[in-house]
Amino acid sequence: VTGVIALMLEANPELTWRDIKYILANTAKVGDIENMAENRAGYKFDEKNNYGFGIIDAEAAVKMANTYKKELGDLEVKKTLEVTSTNVIDEKEPTSKIEFTIHEDINIEAITLSYKVKFYPRSDSAFKNLRMTVTPPTGLFKLITIPSYPSSHEANGPKITLNHFYGESAKGNWRFDFKHSQDPEYIENITMTMTIYGTKEDISKTANP
Repeated sequence: VTGVIALMLEANPELTWRDIKYILANTAKVGDIENMAENRAGYKFDEKNNYGFGIIDAEAAVKMANTYKKELGDLEVKKTLEVTSTNVIDEKEPTSKIEFTIHEDINIEAITLSYKVKFYPRSDSAFKNLRMTVTPPTGLFKLITIPSYPSSHEANGPKITLNHFYGESAKGNWRFDFKHSQDPEYIENITMTMTIYGTKEDISKTANP
């Protein structure tokens, strides 16, 4: 990746890190990669987060960098207040949910989730079996595997960055559902904030680069 970025910057030294991400997302090759799902902005992203937008196409990326004229505009940052989860009791499997409402119409470049979970005696290993389902305003849910929870001395808890919704509008209701395959107690008292990084400009797959 570093080598490709160096070639892109050699072709166009004016590129920012946001421009580079936009170019790589628009030129990546999907091929026969499994688990690639297309979002509402036309981008395909690996739902298991192993391949991101796909495999880097160095030639296409450098070619696009050479003629790149896209204006991404100012970087918009929207951070929600911290919300504590509530239990969902009307389902067969115990779940816990967190909901956010975003009022600003921001086209997503990335989402960062900062979360903490009530500590239990086995907290260091408990989160290997924790799963999160994200339902964005479009209603098309995605199952995200989240990292194992760190040692209890890490007061701030882990962060997750999601690129699955690149180019989509953040405006509307977001819901995050948590499940634990072994011990339902581990999904209690999750607190989380959601930070959206994006732009007012159109960065969908069909936008003119």
